[in-house]
Formats: sequence, structure tokens, C-alpha cells
Amino acid sequence: MIVSILYLLSPLVSPKPFPLEGSHVLVTGGSSGIGKAVAIEVVKRGANVTLVARNQLKLSDAKDEVEKYLKDSDKQKVVCVSVDLSKDYSAVERAVRQASEMQGPVGMLVNCAGYAICGRFEELSIEDFKVQTEGGRERRGRLDKVGREEPDNFCPTYT
Repeated sequence: MIVSILYLLSPLVSPKPFPLEGSHVLVTGGSSGIGKAVAIEVVKRGANVTLVARNQLKLSDAKDEVEKYLKDSDKQKVVCVSVDLSKDYSAVERAVRQASEMQGPVGMLVNCAGYAICGRFEELSIEDFKVQTEGGRERRGRLDKVGREEPDNFCPTYT
């Protein structure tokens, strides 16, 4: 009986869908994988998208691909921000502030940055653990310039 009542009331108390048309969606890890797939889906529904990832070249390629799915190319924008989310928090703050200035306040954050090495924790090697917590293998040995201003961190091809 109680289950039947709850079932009948569920449409009245269910959360309403977030209106994506014209909203600003910021996607971390947006240059590939799930992040890029999410970006494609939200632009199909009319959102403006900011793609965030480390690799400028992959971001630019992802931007070109995502733009193919714009619902309205006259009203929508796809912007890229290259920033390493795992290193310098002030650079992340600057990137979000720049994105908000260009696209308006962030209405939805989709966090898809990073990846995982599957396995039981106790079976992971120290190297695998470091890669997951410190960043990708390609970053080993690279010196980051913490606290630098990065005025060129947006894709040069944004519209």
C-alpha cells in the first residue's frame, strides 16, 4: 500500500531536469573520453561549453569535434581552457574566472578529469599509485611553473 502511494506521488516530488538551453557547462577532462562525450551531449541540447584539460592540442581537436554537434552555431560557444587541475589551485581559479567571464556563470560542473588503473588497492604497484595521484606518466620529470600567469591558456580558435 505505502509503495503504491509513493509510486503515484513520485512524479510530483521528482527533481526537475536542469535546463541546458543557453546554460554554461564546464567539463573537466573534456579533451577525451567521457568528458568529451558529455560535452557533445550537452551542446546537442543547447548548452555553451567550456572544455578543461591539460593538453592544448587535444583540447583544440576536441573543440573542433564538439562544435560539429552544436544545436545553434549562432548562439552557442565552445571554449577551451588548458590548465592542470592537480597542481596549482590559483591557476584553476583563474581558468574558471576566465571561462565565466566569457560564457557567464557556470550552471553545471561535470568533473571527468583523470583516469584509473583498475585493480585491488593492495595489488597496485607504487608506480601505479603515484601515476594516479600525481598525474599521467607523460608528466614525470617535468617541472611546472607554479603561480605563473597563463594568458594563452585558451584555445586560439575559440569563437
